[in-house]
Amino acid sequence: GKYTAINEGKAIQPLVDLVDDPVSEVRLNAIKALTCLSEAPEGRTVLLKHVEKIRAHETDSIPAVVKAAAIAVKVITWKP
Repeated sequence: GKYTAINEGKAIQPLVDLVDDPVSEVRLNAIKALTCLSEAPEGRTVLLKHVEKIRAHETDSIPAVVKAAAIAVKVITWKP
């Protein structure tokens, strides 16, 4: 599951690469998947390096991507 994807390190980078995909559905789903992975502390730690790339999509032309990016940034930057 989530921890396997994070700990083996094979899921996050491909998803980060898809954040800039020209197809809005791909961007949206990549951001949502990264949000899910960032709910784990280990995922947040890794994704903090990529938060600005995700934050850039808070001005995307697609409203659903804007909303997903804002949520992702909030989850990634959350501190307990």
